[in-house]
Amino acid sequence: MTDMAIDTGSIVHFRRKVSTPSFPNLAYWDEVVLFPRDLPARLSAEMYGKKASDTFTVTTDQFKNHQRNPLNIVSIPLESIPYADVKRGTVLKSVVGAKEIFATVTEVENGEAVLDINPPQAGEDCETYEVEIIEVRPSTADERAYFVTHREALPWPDTD
Repeated sequence: MTDMAIDTGSIVHFRRKVSTPSFPNLAYWDEVVLFPRDLPARLSAEMYGKKASDTFTVTTDQFKNHQRNPLNIVSIPLESIPYADVKRGTVLKSVVGAKEIFATVTEVENGEAVLDINPPQAGEDCETYEVEIIEVRPSTADERAYFVTHREALPWPDTD
């Protein structure tokens, strides 16, 4: 592991926990990026200059103007859900083609579950990231070309 600080063009492996007021444990994942590509502005501003093992928290309002769509709230029979313990707050995952869709159970009664398929952040005032920097290193020409072409995170190579 290097003692390199994050700068434009660095490859950054980090772990982030995302939460909103309604979803305190919305998501938690590792990501590898060519800094600052495709990161929310407040997140990349906070990340700049950090080093491996640094941690920080940042709150953004990037989803404030995304409204909840009432057409994305549906009611389905409980027997059509292949899980035994469906209750309010359960998050269900479905795959449609190559796309994953997540739905939150908002109500269960009379043998029906009401599912909200809106993005969890829609209508929220803010989104909070708890970030841990895992590793920072210089990027290679091949990695820079990959990010320009694919706009997606690289798989982090196993070091074991």
